[in-house]
Amino acid sequence: MDTVGDGGSLLNDVERKQRYERMMRRGEVILLICAMEKKTQSQSMTSLIKWTTRSFESKVNHSLKLKIIVLSEHDILYTSIEQWPECDAFIAFHSRGFPLSKALHYDRMYKPLSLCDIPQQFKLLDRRKVYLLLDSHKIATLPRIIVERDSHGNTLLPFRQEGDTLFCGDEMLHKPFVEKPIDAEDHNIVLYFANGQGARKLFRKTKSSCSRYDPEVVNVRVDSSYIYERYAQCEPQIDIKVYAVAGRNIFIHAEARRSPTVHSNVLRTENGREARQLIQLTEQEKGIAELLVKTTGQFVCGFDLIRTNSESF
Repeated sequence: MDTVGDGGSLLNDVERKQRYERMMRRGEVILLICAMEKKTQSQSMTSLIKWTTRSFESKVNHSLKLKIIVLSEHDILYTSIEQWPECDAFIAFHSRGFPLSKALHYDRMYKPLSLCDIPQQFKLLDRRKVYLLLDSHKIATLPRIIVERDSHGNTLLPFRQEGDTLFCGDEMLHKPFVEKPIDAEDHNIVLYFANGQGARKLFRKTKSSCSRYDPEVVNVRVDSSYIYERYAQCEPQIDIKVYAVAGRNIFIHAEARRSPTVHSNVLRTENGREARQLIQLTEQEKGIAELLVKTTGQFVCGFDLIRTNSESF
C-alpha cells in the first residue's frame, strides 16, 4: 500500500510504535472502509476487497491477519464518529451524499493510516482543479474552454456564441461539444449538436432514465460557470468506468455501460442493477490509471474513460 493520505502521516514515531504493538497483540490489522452503499455493494468493491486481502496475505507478516470492516451507510450518516470502530487503516471516498467533512474529522481524531487523501478529495469536487491536475501530469484530455462567471453572472473574459461556435477570450470551440458545470457533483450535463440539431441533456439516473434529447436547445446556458469540451464520438458508444487501486502492482477493475450521450434509458439486469460488462483496458488506459492513482493521492481511484479509435481520454 504505497499511497498515504492525511491521517497516518500525522503520527509521531512513538505513536507509530504504539500502533504497531497494538496490531501485534491483536494479531490483526483493521481496515475500515467508509463509503456509500452504492459503492460498497458494487461488483468493483467486491473485487477490490478480494484483491486487497490476497495482496496483504502475500506480502505482510504472516502473524498478522487483515480484518476488513465496511461501515454501514446508516452509521456513516447518522452515528457520531466516536461510535465508529477504531482502525489501523482507513479508506474513505466520496460519492453523492457522502459526508466528507465527517470522514476527515474521524481521520484527524484517530489518525489511522489514511489510504485515500481526504483533503485532496475536496479539490476533486471542482472540475477546474481536476483538469489542472490532469494537465500538470500530461494526462490526455479533449480540447476545452472554461467560461467563468462572477456572483453577478458576468463572465470574467469576453464571451459570446455565434451559431455553432463559442468564443471566450482568445479561445474558440465548435460544436459538437459537452457543457459541464464546475461542481463535479452536478451531473446536469448537456451535449450540443452542430447545425441546429438540438441537444441531449444528461442527468443522474432516475429509475431507468439517464438523458433526454431536446431538438429546441441550441444556445448554451448562461446562469453559471461551465466547462465546454469537444465531444469525442466513439465506437461502440459506451462509457468505461474504472476503479484503480494503488500498490506495487496496481489493481484495475473496468466496466463498460451504455453511453447516456446516445441512449436515453439505462439497460438493467434481472435484479434491477445497471447492466455493465467487464472490459480490458489498453496499455495507454492502464498508464492513465497508474498516473491518476499517484497524482490524486487516492488508494482507491474511480474515474471515467472515453475511448476513441486512436486514443483514450
